[in-house]
Amino acid sequence: MGKKEKKMKNKLFWASAAIASSILFSQLVLGTPVSAADEGTGANAQTSQTSQGQTVSFHDMNEHSNFGNTTVPSANTTAGVRSFSSAQAAGATLQAAPQSNVQAFAAKAQTMMSFTIGDQSVPRTDVVDVASYQGWMNQDSFNTLHSLGVRGAVVKASEGTSYQNPFAASQIQYARNAGMTVSAYHYSHFGSSAEAVAEANFFANTLDKLNVGKEVNVVADVEGSDVSGDVGASLNAFWQTLNQRGYTHHVLYTGKYYTYSNAAIGTVGKNRTWVADYPYTPSANSMWNQDFGAWQYSSLAYLPGASKPVDVSVDYTGLFTQPNAATPPAPSYDPILSNKSVSYDVTIVNQDTRKDGIYFDAPYHTSASTAISNFNGVNYNNQNVHVQAETVTSRSTYLQVKAQDGKVFWIDKNGTAQFSFDSIVSQQTVDYPATIQQQGRGDGIYTAGPYHTSAATSGGNSDATKYDGQKVQVIAEATTSRAGGTTYAQVRLADGQTFWIDKRGLQTGDNSGYDKILLKKSVSYLAIVDQSHRADGLYANGPYHTSAITAIGNDNAKSLNGQLVQVLTEATTSRSTHSTYVQIRLANGQTYWTDKLALTSFSSLSPILSTNNVNYDATINQKDRVDGLYSDGPYHTSISTLVGNDNAKQYDGQKVHASVEQKTDRGTYVKVQFTDGHVYWIDKGGLTVK
Repeated sequence: MGKKEKKMKNKLFWASAAIASSILFSQLVLGTPVSAADEGTGANAQTSQTSQGQTVSFHDMNEHSNFGNTTVPSANTTAGVRSFSSAQAAGATLQAAPQSNVQAFAAKAQTMMSFTIGDQSVPRTDVVDVASYQGWMNQDSFNTLHSLGVRGAVVKASEGTSYQNPFAASQIQYARNAGMTVSAYHYSHFGSSAEAVAEANFFANTLDKLNVGKEVNVVADVEGSDVSGDVGASLNAFWQTLNQRGYTHHVLYTGKYYTYSNAAIGTVGKNRTWVADYPYTPSANSMWNQDFGAWQYSSLAYLPGASKPVDVSVDYTGLFTQPNAATPPAPSYDPILSNKSVSYDVTIVNQDTRKDGIYFDAPYHTSASTAISNFNGVNYNNQNVHVQAETVTSRSTYLQVKAQDGKVFWIDKNGTAQFSFDSIVSQQTVDYPATIQQQGRGDGIYTAGPYHTSAATSGGNSDATKYDGQKVQVIAEATTSRAGGTTYAQVRLADGQTFWIDKRGLQTGDNSGYDKILLKKSVSYLAIVDQSHRADGLYANGPYHTSAITAIGNDNAKSLNGQLVQVLTEATTSRSTHSTYVQIRLANGQTYWTDKLALTSFSSLSPILSTNNVNYDATINQKDRVDGLYSDGPYHTSISTLVGNDNAKQYDGQKVHASVEQKTDRGTYVKVQFTDGHVYWIDKGGLTVK
């Protein structure tokens, strides 16, 4: 996990105390626990223990919280250890009850050992935990961890009621890509049940946003000195709130000697507790805390070659390395809001794309017998049916219809259309930006034309709400006969999708959202895509952010890293840096726009100096030559004609007809057609002209 990024106190643990009684002396030497106040915090002190030397205060060493402290760690780089003390004040003492026979011991600085993950001398690493302080880790980092035997990753999602880890989404994806089981944790600050409920809802909101799935372990990190009150009751309220939000796999993280550890552990049990207990010198021969679900034993573990550490743990029970089964929700059905008898005819439509279900007992999902969906509406596509009843549920409006085969069933009204359609009164091509605005509205979207102008557009829907707030480009307008004249707009989304929507569902007149093209010119040169330290986007329809379809960023240029491309056009936009974008053509003919900074190693193509239409016959002459043949133009004038070849030799002596000559800085090339119909360009010197 992570606390106080680079904020661990530079602690030097001076065990300088007068220990009363020879019994206490034996405890210190043999490794039985003794307590030390952490950070001088009184009631919420962490404790240290002696075993394999002594344990480190986990709360000071880990990097879990993103709040508060501004101190930074001090690393003994030569020894690969961290030095620290047990208190913020000048020094702290190991304290025991007053005894007779006082023994005095010399003060000795304690250091915590660092190691490389995979070191067989230390406990195995089953699990790592990461927070924003591990934002430097990329996909290769997680792949390396998995190759070293790490099977689980616990990712910080949130803290308190305001902080969300900005790297959580990528860290979760990296871990899953590497084959790890992912869990998520929340750093707690609550001091009452009400505060715990608020933090649990904030945690759940963050998890919903990250779309992690309800089967993940959700961890409450309870270690802070500001946690107070009835911690057991507060934590139970925290778990209950998560249950109500669908997150039922609870795990506690806490220190073994943390003040509230017993109360906290009592809410989940030891087998669901991930305990922190840091030895100064962890050893594979001394596996602590095997009565807990997992044991976090160090915050100074390094990936091979890395300069920054991660926290590591042993998973004794599969708590973090075995995926949980998703908890099925209790069955619930849609309520029926209204029902009425009717009598009219409709046509079942759009079933090739809608694939509505038909239900004989009642509308869809209003009972157990109607809860299993089907696509049987396709069997009645474009058939006329008679409507006998209409029922409104919390999901949609359903019609009870009698089909021509005599069967009576329920089907979604949106999959039907009445017989008369609206006419299109006028239609025009336009080009302007707009934003879909669905506050207080529920407009439908239709791919085949404006609403109710055909059977395919007559099934009403409210799908425009899914795109509320999205910027679009309006490419056509049509006015229909509906309600004395309703105007619909055909819009194009950033992903290229187009559909029609009522124009009143758009906010127009806002051009400020897109960058303007200030300068544009045609060019022709070669370059290599270089994404070694960049993540540029590719855009088929213009420079980045100059229209709705180019407004969503991506990093697709990485897929072209190292490829040779031809630059066709340069354009400078009004983006704050006055960025220059280039239109490139790939070897397969595809064209895209990308930032010019994504390219390197520029090289010129041969320019075409002149073009003349000709009409003569010739013979391929390769007796003393080795010419190439090129289908897309003269040699070295485009990316597809860069690579030389000797293909003309196989046609030596064949007759051809010449139709075009072009001069470049390399010579004169002729466009010729062979008797089999193939057309190529060849150096004129490779022809014998009659």
